[in-house]
Amino acid sequence: MKLHLKDIKLVGISQYQILATLDSRTSWICQDMDGVIIPLSEKEVGVNYPPFHPNCRTTTIPYFEPDEIDEQFGIGTRLAKDENGKYMEIPANIAYKQWKEKYL
Repeated sequence: MKLHLKDIKLVGISQYQILATLDSRTSWICQDMDGVIIPLSEKEVGVNYPPFHPNCRTTTIPYFEPDEIDEQFGIGTRLAKDENGKYMEIPANIAYKQWKEKYL
């Protein structure tokens, strides 16, 4: 089932965040876009919404401002691959550039 823009607005989503794949194959375009938060009203496919290029693996997730639930349960994790190609979990608030500096 595909949600339409009017449905997305009805559930309170007004922003989205770019989520790139955290591995060594990720393009420089997607590396730079990872973690960027954009108002839904400014969405432009190929500019600030994937796909950014052929074979793009980047996606988006809804973005909500941090609240008391985040404070209670933490920020969560996301998957990444280390230099040997093995999966690892890292904090969800680490973007590609920080991941690359810290883990590669």
